[in-house]
Amino acid sequence: MRSSIMSLAGCSCLALALLVITAGQGAAQKDKAITVTAVDLTKAYGDTTQGNKQYLGKTLIVEGKIISSTRIVGVVVALEGFKGPKEKEVRRVFCNMKPGSKPTDFKVGETVKIQGKCKGNGISRFVSVELEKCEVVK
Repeated sequence: MRSSIMSLAGCSCLALALLVITAGQGAAQKDKAITVTAVDLTKAYGDTTQGNKQYLGKTLIVEGKIISSTRIVGVVVALEGFKGPKEKEVRRVFCNMKPGSKPTDFKVGETVKIQGKCKGNGISRFVSVELEKCEVVK
């Protein structure tokens, strides 16, 4: 009887350990960043529903050419996205940088990789995508 109880207790500990390990792996996979270009990201958001399905709330590493860097509340870096059929239809990725960044840290025309969490469509009248808690990735 006692060996049966010990076996049952051992199985319970093993099951609990497997549950903890599996949950940890799921969290690691969930936090894994998706790499995408600014052009492809803004193309996906040409259809907001499709863009949100693919990217909303996920951590992204976005590669693109800097078209501006300004300080609003914090530093916002704009990456050039997809250019539509009309010249004024340039789509953008707005990256809200983490505190400590300065607009002078970024040069217009430079290609960078920036990691942040996707907030979906931005506030621009053009199709844009907004990222938050961003930092430059080497």
